[in-house]
Amino acid sequence: MAIYDGKHVHGMHVAHDGPREAPPPVLIHGSGASGNSWGPIMPALASRYHVIRIDLPGHGQSPPAPSYDVPEQAARLAEALDEFGLRPVTVVGHSSGG
Repeated sequence: MAIYDGKHVHGMHVAHDGPREAPPPVLIHGSGASGNSWGPIMPALASRYHVIRIDLPGHGQSPPAPSYDVPEQAARLAEALDEFGLRPVTVVGHSSGG
């Protein structure tokens, strides 16, 4: 079960699953999807990891953004990771999220 923080980080909604002290993979969804697209594998991942699922702007529970170009999306994600204070981190994506 996801723990939704209910806050947006750099315009993106964030969900946390699993123990917060575990290693933190960050999951990025593809075009037209949301962080919920990772739902089928969440039980397995959350049993071992602190999984962070981010809804990119304009998807899931995140509001639209003025731009969706790749450099701006990458900058938003980097800023969010900086705010989380997570280093090193494994980032996993599919489709345009990869």
